[in-house]
Amino acid sequence: MNTLSLLLAFEQGALALLEPLLHRAPGLFGHLPSLGLLFAQATFDTALESFLRFLARVLLLIGVAMVFFGGWLVSQGKTTEGVLAIIGGFIVAAAILIVRALAGMIGSTF
Repeated sequence: MNTLSLLLAFEQGALALLEPLLHRAPGLFGHLPSLGLLFAQATFDTALESFLRFLARVLLLIGVAMVFFGGWLVSQGKTTEGVLAIIGGFIVAAAILIVRALAGMIGSTF
């Protein structure tokens, strides 16, 4: 068995293990029947709205992690970096809302 076939076999085995978790198990955001259904929508508007909801959830997690890291930096005595990380975490967590508000100012909706 060469290295490429070994890697392909490992990848197929890993995908076989992850598939039930992605399709049937309740995840962090509730029950997702299929990731394909998340992105395969009938119209562009529903696909965009679905993607923005997904992106907002991911960015919220990243923003929360940044706020926690900023708090840890402040506790270590690095106040400037910690405050900047906390402010950045709030901006990242609210990024979708900020973009929607800016788009609403020019008359675009999504």
